[in-house]
Amino acid sequence: MKYLIIFASSILLVACKKDQQTVQNSTSADSAKVVQDSATANTSSGKILIEEFPFPTEIKECSCYFAKSKSDFENEKYIYADDAGKTAYMKLDGKDWL
Repeated sequence: MKYLIIFASSILLVACKKDQQTVQNSTSADSAKVVQDSATANTSSGKILIEEFPFPTEIKECSCYFAKSKSDFENEKYIYADDAGKTAYMKLDGKDWL
């Protein structure tokens, strides 16, 4: 048992060793350069319609769901629902997104 504790302690000491990085030149000429992103998104009107939907039956136990207002929440009209990060549901521009 004593050897097991010594072995585990030595593994932890080696695993927690941080690599020290050296700081080279603090002023860099590249820091003032701004890169223009070439990606573009095409939207027809520029606005996305977020619609309500009833609570999905696939979601069980731990979940997260949002509504536009308190009354929508009480009437179970949600705009977003997910099951702890595995599956998410939204209805955007009349299309169901899973």
